Amino acid sequence: ATGIVEARDWASGTSSRSSKLIHGGLRYLEMLDFALVREALKERGLLLERLAPHLVKPVPFLYPLQHRVWERAYAGSGVALYDAMSLARGHGRGLPGHRHLGRRHALRVAPCLRKDALTGALQYYDAQVDDARYVMTLVRT
Repeated sequence: ATGIVEARDWASGTSSRSSKLIHGGLRYLEMLDFALVREALKERGLLLERLAPHLVKPVPFLYPLQHRVWERAYAGSGVALYDAMSLARGHGRGLPGHRHLGRRHALRVAPCLRKDALTGALQYYDAQVDDARYVMTLVRT
């Protein structure tokens, strides 16, 4: 048997102050930590597809680009690898793939970006969870 102890109300402490992100570890790709990325993508996929699809939803991220050539190629290849790793593990379903946006489209998506510094953007997806409801679901099981 397992017991759960909470000083106050369920999900009122640290659980309610999470980033609410269920990410696949995109930033770990830059550090070449492929094992951690695979593990994070697997967990994200399980939450999206089996464990809590009613609580986990896709959320778009916009990566603004400021340099014409190298930045789009560098960041774009990283995001493409991220998508490929997710699909290779069978955990890419439920999230749209990344997109390359031109300057005008990026400004339509995020008009607050500095026009003079922007050359375009990359849009990619991770996931977001309702952390308090997730905790309550776990408490009830």
